[in-house]
Amino acid sequence: MEHVEALGGSLQSIAAAKAGILRSGRPLVLGRQVYDEAEQVVVAEAEAKGCRPVLRAERVVSVQSDGLEIDLARSGQIIRERLKLALLPHPELDSPSADSRNVETRINRSTSCLGDTSSNGRIDGGSAVLNATVGLVGPHQHDNVAAAVAAARVLRSQGWVLPDEALVAGLREAHLAGRFQVGGFGPGRREV
Repeated sequence: MEHVEALGGSLQSIAAAKAGILRSGRPLVLGRQVYDEAEQVVVAEAEAKGCRPVLRAERVVSVQSDGLEIDLARSGQIIRERLKLALLPHPELDSPSADSRNVETRINRSTSCLGDTSSNGRIDGGSAVLNATVGLVGPHQHDNVAAAVAAARVLRSQGWVLPDEALVAGLREAHLAGRFQVGGFGPGRREV
């Protein structure tokens, strides 16, 4: 368990300390939690403070891997993951003033897709399907991507102009130094 020294010796005390950042009337986007006890503490604090909306990222964005890319010609982070992101219908994000419909109207529909515009679209039920390539690889990072995209959807619903292209560029550039990163070069030598 991380943060025991600073935040206490139990999941509940750590979650309560981290929930201290919540503000009344402000939204909460909660990424998937490993421990139910931690989620219960954070949600209870959000409800007590009147946070609106309280959204669980996995109910707003579905993330599926579409394979890995390995580019040995790159320096730095050489492994990237292609993801399909489905923006799931949600009543607090899909009102006429919410999400990309409102944003697209204000900026002349210049933000209609993430990534490769030829392969984005909609799936049954009307969910937008967006493609992104990220340097944060693995199922645990899918939860982080879902939380980031869900937060962007909340901001859009509040009138922020966040073009899909900017969102996908941010996802593409996000990295953790030292993770699948090329560390040495030389004739016939690459260290990862």
